[in-house]
Amino acid sequence: MGTIPSSDLFAGKQLPKPREGGSLYTCRVCHLSFRFPCPSDDELNSLYAIGCGDAWTSGHPRKDWKVAKAWIEERLPLGSSILDVGCFDGGFLNTLMPGYQRYGVEIQSSAREKACDTGVNLIAAGYDELANWSDRFDAVVAFDLIEHVRDPAKLLAMFASVVRSSGLVIVSSGNSDAWSWGLLGARYWYCAIGEHISFVNPRWARPACHRVGLTLQCYKFFSHSGAGPNRKLTEALKNLAYWLTPGTMAVIRRMGAGGKDARRFPELADYPPSWMSALDHFIFLCAKPAT
Repeated sequence: MGTIPSSDLFAGKQLPKPREGGSLYTCRVCHLSFRFPCPSDDELNSLYAIGCGDAWTSGHPRKDWKVAKAWIEERLPLGSSILDVGCFDGGFLNTLMPGYQRYGVEIQSSAREKACDTGVNLIAAGYDELANWSDRFDAVVAFDLIEHVRDPAKLLAMFASVVRSSGLVIVSSGNSDAWSWGLLGARYWYCAIGEHISFVNPRWARPACHRVGLTLQCYKFFSHSGAGPNRKLTEALKNLAYWLTPGTMAVIRRMGAGGKDARRFPELADYPPSWMSALDHFIFLCAKPAT
């Protein structure tokens, strides 16, 4: 689908030099898009280890958190067990009504400490450690996680295995079918983020859920930013200019604009402008059939 721009950021950390973005590919059968070549597991782990401890901290409840909270509290009684895979500092779990059992999985050490301090029961550092927790939880949630793994279907299968009969699985991520993404393709801002390696959408989600024994019940679209009209217009115009005249945008970056050191690293001149106000994310709700 095209070449992904090089990036000098990973997990919120400035890298000593930019990393090549590789290329974006899309499977015409399952509709999953992915970065190739993909960094090795060892390389990814080393990059995450030096990442910024506050990279995924949110100072206020996010839009997808509000949707997930409503789905859980409408469908599950107090006392139900909720597992947040990639819970970071426990921010989402702590928005739930008192009475829910709160469990988390988190790899970042400082975030784990913060989550424990708020009463979250940390059961693992990585989702691959969940094999011994089959049929244990009433709901599993994962926010901004699935785009970080090389095999999203395997992650869904793991979620299906740990949730109980009639339990819920809730996942949010970028939507590679969004019109704004379709406009820019491999050069879209969300795709250019260094730690993002897999890109999903509703067309991928429904059959992927079915194959692992889950039923996709509904999904909602949202944007990560609660930006006002001025910011929405500004970001849209910047990205349209980037699409129409990429050479001009590259010249502007080389002149020092845009927050990238394109003078020292010319490859950063092609890095896309942010578009966080775009309606380019979605959250979906799955249920495990009763047995």
